[in-house]
Amino acid sequence: MANTIVNSIEDFDNSRQKLFKLKWFVVSLGIITSLFVIATIVLAILFGIERNKTKPDSLFVVNNTDEICSSSYCIKAANTFLESIDETVDPCENFYQFTCGTWIKNTRIPEDSSDRNRFETLQTEVTYDVIDILSTPSSINDTISVINARKLYASCIDEETIEKNDVNEILSLIDREFGGWPILQESIWNESKFDLIDLSVKLSQYKSFPLFNVLTDIDEKNSSIYCIYVSIE
Repeated sequence: MANTIVNSIEDFDNSRQKLFKLKWFVVSLGIITSLFVIATIVLAILFGIERNKTKPDSLFVVNNTDEICSSSYCIKAANTFLESIDETVDPCENFYQFTCGTWIKNTRIPEDSSDRNRFETLQTEVTYDVIDILSTPSSINDTISVINARKLYASCIDEETIEKNDVNEILSLIDREFGGWPILQESIWNESKFDLIDLSVKLSQYKSFPLFNVLTDIDEKNSSIYCIYVSIE
């Protein structure tokens, strides 16, 4: 009877030890598996970061070559950009020097100007293009506005005719369009016929605004509408 009880106790102790070892094995296996999964995720992230560092140009790969503009305008624009940047500078350290360094180095400020920028350069190029257009003889296919612009430009650069007419042409215009000039017409000036509003309207037609300027421009608070702006000169 005593031996049976002792054997039962030993069997119970052995069972408890086996159950404890099994639980410890399962817990250890779970911990190891979790660590393995975490390590795999970390390695995958590090691999992706390192791959992006070694292949920075992969972000700019264009699979469809049809999306690349190869027209003369695009090539000229790309060439202008490449001639402006300074590739010796790290853009992360000095972005402005990187984008404009070479342009600043190669651009000379004119003697009659205090500064120079890309917009002024483009404006000069556009001005020369307009002069070339206005200097070209008119044809039957040209619009009336272009023909009139060429006539106006030709009259402005006709120095011989300007010198010949002297101020007579201007005085004739003042008398005809604006009712004369009281400073030069003291004896015949008729103040009762003078209308300031009418004179201001006529002057505005010649783009002259002696008292105040009136223009139509986009609304600063709503770009979908236009407003009339009045400013004192």
